[in-house]
Amino acid sequence: MTRIVLDPRKLPKGKTDWKALRDKPDSEVVKAARSDPDAKPLAPQQIERLLPVVDVKALRKKLGMTQAAFCKTFKLSLGTVRDWEQHRFIPEGPALVLLTVIDRDPDAVIQALWRPNKTERSGTGDKISGIRPPGKPEPTVLGRKKASA
Repeated sequence: MTRIVLDPRKLPKGKTDWKALRDKPDSEVVKAARSDPDAKPLAPQQIERLLPVVDVKALRKKLGMTQAAFCKTFKLSLGTVRDWEQHRFIPEGPALVLLTVIDRDPDAVIQALWRPNKTERSGTGDKISGIRPPGKPEPTVLGRKKASA
């Protein structure tokens, strides 16, 4: 899907009289839009099928992460995250699902991405053998690193 974002300072030149449009009351603009056969309003069922748009920058800031930390933690490409944040591309499909889950439960995603698989686990239960997500400090005892067992 391609998304076009218009800069209000650089509106396209052509048939549209933008000043006249801005000067019209909202009721007239809505009436004109509804009379346009190419701009029919969506039915409620169509609206329900629309996918939510994730504001990646707001999500990252909510988590208190830099772009680099966000990418490293969630195993994403820095270029892709920049493109999403600058609205050059919109996350779709699996990326949209991942970002939605990160928004709702970031710790679950971190656990899923950074927990070793069964062959990497140590002998008891789900104990993680020395693997931590990026940005998580190593365990310390009185300011010194814990000795490995």
